[in-house]
Amino acid sequence: MSKKAYILILFILAFGLLSNIFTASFLTRNVSFVLTMLWGIVGWFYFPASPTNSLNNRKHQSVAWVIVCIMLLSMLVPYYHYGQSLVDTFFSQRFNYAILFLPVFLRIIPSDKDFLYSIKICAYVSLAGYIVSLVFPQFFLTPEAIKEMLESRKANASTDIGFAAPGFNSAIIYLYYKTGKLFHRPTMKDIIEASAFMLYIILVQNRSTIIGTLPFYCIGMVMMKTQKKMLFITLAVIALVGILPFLNTIYSSLVNETQLQLEDENYNRWQALSLYLVEMKNDFISVLLGNGVWSKSGYYLEMMLQAQFSRGTYISDIGWLGTYFYYGIVPVSFLLYYSVKAIWNNKVPAYLKYYACWIILIPTIHGFLQLTTGGGVLFAMYFYLIMYYTALREKVNVYDYQRLTDSKN
Repeated sequence: MSKKAYILILFILAFGLLSNIFTASFLTRNVSFVLTMLWGIVGWFYFPASPTNSLNNRKHQSVAWVIVCIMLLSMLVPYYHYGQSLVDTFFSQRFNYAILFLPVFLRIIPSDKDFLYSIKICAYVSLAGYIVSLVFPQFFLTPEAIKEMLESRKANASTDIGFAAPGFNSAIIYLYYKTGKLFHRPTMKDIIEASAFMLYIILVQNRSTIIGTLPFYCIGMVMMKTQKKMLFITLAVIALVGILPFLNTIYSSLVNETQLQLEDENYNRWQALSLYLVEMKNDFISVLLGNGVWSKSGYYLEMMLQAQFSRGTYISDIGWLGTYFYYGIVPVSFLLYYSVKAIWNNKVPAYLKYYACWIILIPTIHGFLQLTTGGGVLFAMYFYLIMYYTALREKVNVYDYQRLTDSKN
C-alpha cells in the first residue's frame, strides 16, 4: 500500500465521505471515529520509521502530545467545579484525540503530493455529493428531514440550496491550492477548477468561508500571468453575467441576514461569545487549561443545554475561540504560532498561507478541537504540512527518506 492510498482512505473515513442515508444505520459517528483511529494504528505499524529523519523528532512530536496532555489535564476543571466524572469527560472529548494523527504523519512522512492527491479526490467527491443533494436529496436525508428543512427555509426566506456538502473542507483547501496557481502561469484546467470550486463555495452560502476564499480567487484572476488572460477574464465575466440574477439573490440574502444579525443583541453568535468567553469562569486555571468539555450528565451539562435552548449558544459558532474555552491558551497558541509561521516562511506554499490567513482573520469558523474526527485529522495535516515545508531548511533531507520508503512500499 502506498502512502497516497493510505492518506486517501484516511480522509474518506475521517471526513464522512461515506455518510449517507444508506449507511446511517451502521456507520455512526462513533463507528467512523473508531475506524479512523484504527486506521491510524495500521499506518503507525505498516510504514517503517526512520530515527534520522528531521521531521520525526521530539520537537515536532511534542506538539500533539502537549495538546493531548492539556486535554487530559483540563478534565480536572469540570471535576473540580461541577463534580463531573473524569471518565465521562475522557470519553466525551474522544473525537479530539484524532489530533494524534500528527505523530502518525511525522512517523510515516507522507509527501505533500500524497496529501494533495487525496485532497483533490475528496474535493471532487464533495462537489459530486453536493450536486447529488440538489437532484436527489433522499440520498442524504429522510423525506421528513427534507420537508422540515424546506419549511424552515421558506419561513426564514432563506436562499439556501442543496442538502449536504460532505467533506466540504477538502474543497476549500483544493480551491486554495488552485487559487495559488492563478498567481503564476495557470493552465485552462487550473482556471476552470478554481472557478468551479469557488462557485461551489458560493452556492453553499457560508459567509465566513466566502469571505475567506473569494478575495484570493478574485486577486488571482486579475494577477494571473498568461497570454490568454483577457480571454479568460472575458469568459469569466460572461459566465458571471449569465448567473448574475441568481448570485445577486444570494448576495442580497446574505447581506440582509448579516445586517439583521449584527444589529440583533440576541444574535446567537453574540450570545455564544458572551457566555463562553465572558460569563464563564476566567480565573488562572481556566485561562491555562480551559473549562473542559461537558459530559453526558451533571450540572455542567444542564447549564450548557439550558444556554443552548434559551439563548441559542453553540460553541461551534465561535470556532477556535471555543477551543480556548475548552482547553485554554496552550492549544490556541500552537494554532496561531504555526499559522503565523506559515504566512512568513517562504518555504510554505501559497495554499497553506491562504488557509493560515483565514484561520487568523476569521476565527469563528474553524473547528480546531471542536469534537469532530475530521477536524482533528484536518489540523493534524495542517500542522504536519507546515512542519514538512519548513523542514527543507534542516540538515536531513526528508525527501531522501520518502524515496526510500516509497520504493519499499
